[in-house]
Amino acid sequence: MVIYSFPALQVSTAGLATEAKQDSQITLATSANTKLDTVNTNIGSTNTKLDTANTKLDTVNTNLSNIDAGIPAALGQTTMAASMPITIASNQSALPVTLTSTTITGSVTVAGTITANAGTNLNTSALALDSTVAKDASLTTLNTSVNTCLKPASTLAAVTVVTAVTAITNALPTGANVIGALTANQSVNAAQINGVTPLMGNGTTGTGSLRVTLASDTTSNTNALLFRQSGKSVVTTIRNDYTSSSVTTGAWVQLVASTGSAITEFDIFDSSGQTLEIGIGAAASEARLIILFPGGNGRVPVNIAAATRISVRAISATANVGELNINFYS
Repeated sequence: MVIYSFPALQVSTAGLATEAKQDSQITLATSANTKLDTVNTNIGSTNTKLDTANTKLDTVNTNLSNIDAGIPAALGQTTMAASMPITIASNQSALPVTLTSTTITGSVTVAGTITANAGTNLNTSALALDSTVAKDASLTTLNTSVNTCLKPASTLAAVTVVTAVTAITNALPTGANVIGALTANQSVNAAQINGVTPLMGNGTTGTGSLRVTLASDTTSNTNALLFRQSGKSVVTTIRNDYTSSSVTTGAWVQLVASTGSAITEFDIFDSSGQTLEIGIGAAASEARLIILFPGGNGRVPVNIAAATRISVRAISATANVGELNINFYS
């Protein structure tokens, strides 16, 4: 729509409110009012809750005031009227009680043992049971026994200190009483040593055999000691014929390349008529073990390790006649 005015002026209606735009504004305003109503409702609910909270706080303040009224003004022990009342728990453990007076008013139940101190006066008159208290036959018997066993100190005979016991007429009773200084091993068994019966006389060894060590200052023994030599096992044997394998003074001749086990003894016979030597060690590193006499040395104890090389070499002159025989034993 175009409006004309006088004098001539053309006005544009673009951007002016229309009926459609007014309806939209009304809708927005209505929605805003609804939200404001919701806000007012929430504020009212909040005020109600705040009132409830204030009421509870008033109750708390009242309770605190009551508690504060029951708390003593000062700490420490005081009279009942100035103290706070308490209740002992049903599972409270035992509490120690100290009596300040020997007089107890009312009835007392004792769970446990009461120890009475009779003091230094052991006169039975001081220990007599109260005649005004009803007692059964067992207490009467106990009272009689106490009066019989306990005597006044004035009637006791003097005790004489025994310096030494010269004889015991009656046998000692059995039991576990400690006698003298036998506190570490009170029970004594003469038939055993360290809980084992020792072996007696000649026989084989066993758990009851006693070990014996010769002292370093033992005097000479005129009686010969008996030794038994155990059997020997042959390790190997050798025979060397000098006519086919002579032995000179210059070079070692191998007899055994390597012993099968340790050698403790060998038996030697030689008919070369020469003096020779037996050596051990690798080739070119032989060392003399013994000198072999003409005719042989018989049995010779040695100590040769297993896997040892054994050789022979002449000392006096070349051995080229006769033979050499050796038995090696372990």
